[in-house]
Amino acid sequence: MRNGRPVVAVIDDNPVNRLLVRRALEGVAEISEFASMAYFLDAVDDVAPDMAFLDLMMPGEDIPALLATLAESKAELVARIIVLTADPRLPEADAAAASGIIGVVERPFLKADFIALLNMTQDRMSGGRL
Repeated sequence: MRNGRPVVAVIDDNPVNRLLVRRALEGVAEISEFASMAYFLDAVDDVAPDMAFLDLMMPGEDIPALLATLAESKAELVARIIVLTADPRLPEADAAAASGIIGVVERPFLKADFIALLNMTQDRMSGGRL
């Protein structure tokens, strides 16, 4: 939590997708944006996110493998990640889900969808709601 709001990491190579998440959560969460999983992993200890929205398909990154590696050292963080994808039927979505994330969510979605996901994560962590 920062300034009384949850800290949400948005990890997506597409700046438009990051903008959509940021706009959906403006005023209810502190947003930290990352253009790759590598950038996020470099900053994760400083950012200390309460949850993260992660794009499933980013060029040059094997997201399921990165999640599995992250789960070995930071299982509590992986349990607060929601993977975003245009196609949840991809085998990568199943592999990501197996790593212990909250789940896989199909794009597009509405602001209310993001708030509901944030509330669900907050409920799991502490019982707090936005």
